[in-house]
Amino acid sequence: MRTQKHFQIHRLVLQQGWVSILIASLMLLVPALGPHVGAAGPAVLVKDINPGPADALDLHNRLPLATARGRLFFTADDGIHGEELWTSDGTAAGTTLLADIRATGFSSILFLTNVNDTIFFGADDGVHGYELWKSDGTVDGTRAVADIFPGQSSSYAELLTNVNGTIFFRALDPAGWGLWKSDGTREGTVLVKRHTLPITNLASSERLLFYTSDEGADGFGNGLWSSDGTPGGTQLLKTFPPVQRPSPNSPPIPSVSSFTEGNGQMFFVAYTAGRGFELWKSDGTATGTKLVSDTGPTMTYGDQWYFKNVNETLFMLVDHGQQSTSLWRSDGSADGTKLVRTFAPGTSAGDVTYFNTMQNLNGTLLFALYPAGTPSTGWRLGELWKSDGTTAGTLLISDQIYHGFGATVACGKLYFNGRAAEPSVNPQDTELWQSDGTTAGTTQVQDIAPGLASSDPRSLTAIGRQLFFSANDGTSGRELWALPIEHTATTGPTPSIPLPHQIFMPHTQIDTSC
Repeated sequence: MRTQKHFQIHRLVLQQGWVSILIASLMLLVPALGPHVGAAGPAVLVKDINPGPADALDLHNRLPLATARGRLFFTADDGIHGEELWTSDGTAAGTTLLADIRATGFSSILFLTNVNDTIFFGADDGVHGYELWKSDGTVDGTRAVADIFPGQSSSYAELLTNVNGTIFFRALDPAGWGLWKSDGTREGTVLVKRHTLPITNLASSERLLFYTSDEGADGFGNGLWSSDGTPGGTQLLKTFPPVQRPSPNSPPIPSVSSFTEGNGQMFFVAYTAGRGFELWKSDGTATGTKLVSDTGPTMTYGDQWYFKNVNETLFMLVDHGQQSTSLWRSDGSADGTKLVRTFAPGTSAGDVTYFNTMQNLNGTLLFALYPAGTPSTGWRLGELWKSDGTTAGTLLISDQIYHGFGATVACGKLYFNGRAAEPSVNPQDTELWQSDGTTAGTTQVQDIAPGLASSDPRSLTAIGRQLFFSANDGTSGRELWALPIEHTATTGPTPSIPLPHQIFMPHTQIDTSC
């Protein structure tokens, strides 16, 4: 009895001749060979948007590219229109300019944010100032939402944050600063709460927005607020004292920062006099805003801290400058907040950019550490670590140079900006790497810029089984690249028949999940 699969294969044979015969035969072998059929890569230049050696993508953009409707949204400069909004489906033909928002100069697009498959962002068209915009991925669907500060003045709509399908942001109108929200229509773009001073640190929980504002002349991000999007549901939860600075010339730093959601609550770091910075949590009410633990991590002015929620366990790297770095974990309770491990003196949790990427790889925390000592080039030798939340399970994976500004997890692997730490090789030669959480499985994916040149991959963003990133191959400038990602099997036998890389496997286009 013929199955539906047999009829599909017969149709392929009739349409595509002998090539389809080979493809169809290989497809029948896929269940027996397991999901590793068809190697990942190679990474390819999607399109030379700014032809020649000029850069199309911004070198300094370290944020992920935005995704919606199965497409990529990003800013690029083609050398003609300035830096404007582009979209891509991963093909050269499908990589196009969406809108030349500002006819002369850059439109200064920032804060690309997906809300219900619509991309919101801030932009300046040169006529109405910097305002809130949106795009559905079409030219006609890319437009300004509202002119909050009428005329050529700017509202500076920024810090866009998606809370359960509503976009929140801070903006300036003729009456001053405030917290705003929008449903994507002019009428639905409204003021939520007026603030005399700018608000900062917008963060989303499942149902609430958390943010900070200056509360008093000496405050600097010292008031913690929550909002459900209504004026009545926007409340001051707690005011923390201003941070005591080592000297009058020391720059002020916020009293509240580093929001991370976990276990239905918002975790953050807050300052109190005599105690320094500690781990706090809030459920969105004043009574539910409290210190997590008296014996938890304590930080002072100048320390760095980094959060990551891994399967409802909050991990926290605390970097005390050149003194020590420690890893903590917390389930939100005092008894469940524990020191996992303290690393060797001089170890840093942040590289020269003071930025760390902590990632959740299949329920295990992966993170970067930088041992004491800096080479003459000024680049620090980095290490890739993992932790299951126990001291014994906190282990070094590999000691290649690792940079936190380029990392993401896709299809069961970590992809990052790194290179082997070989003393005789230029430490600035950074390429695309991958890791499955093991030493043997941590390898360079591809030498995109051959030799000692660095492609310096950044803004790594995955859509299905494609990894997008910006890179410079030494010829085309910094452009958009894509890597087909191999599916990582959890069960099933390893394939024993090598297949030609030239064979196009239709199932990789049909099944875009991981």
